[in-house]
Amino acid sequence: MRMAGGKQMQLSTSVTESNEPAFLLFLRQQGWYQMLAKIIIKPLRPLIGEQEAKRLVKYGMVGVSGTVIELGLLNFFIFALGWNSDTQKIAANMIAVSLAIVSNFTWNRLWTFAEVGGDRRAQFVKFVLVSIIGMLINSAIFFLSDKYLFGPWLHSVVAVQLAKFTAIAITLTWNFTANRFWTFK
Repeated sequence: MRMAGGKQMQLSTSVTESNEPAFLLFLRQQGWYQMLAKIIIKPLRPLIGEQEAKRLVKYGMVGVSGTVIELGLLNFFIFALGWNSDTQKIAANMIAVSLAIVSNFTWNRLWTFAEVGGDRRAQFVKFVLVSIIGMLINSAIFFLSDKYLFGPWLHSVVAVQLAKFTAIAITLTWNFTANRFWTFK
């Protein structure tokens, strides 16, 4: 692949050649990614060390992609398909979270915790268990925030988004800690 300035870059098509998919190798070489990582990692380094700070940044980036999947599906079910009852909203949230779990496990295993060996099936089972607990926490916070905190005062579109971001922010702490020290220890 030819890049700006005439430099040539080879992208690996095999995960085993570099232990990372080609997309992740490409991303790692991008200037904006390097700059963003340094800005985020620098203040975290004294608190948790550089390696953990990098891991947390990667986890956050995977989480952002999962959030896009989760919010996209949640909004699709609620606003495009009209799932407006409390039961339908909870079901929509659980489906959206479930699909984000699969995506997040894949990217965390391939990228965030790539150096961690071990049985992938066992890790997936642990990841799912952590995620189910996280999903229960997420769903409870989403429901309560939408029903009692934001819903009574705001337009439903805004209330759903704020409730979901509140649930994600609180659940993130549980998910990262449990996955870091149990799933991918």
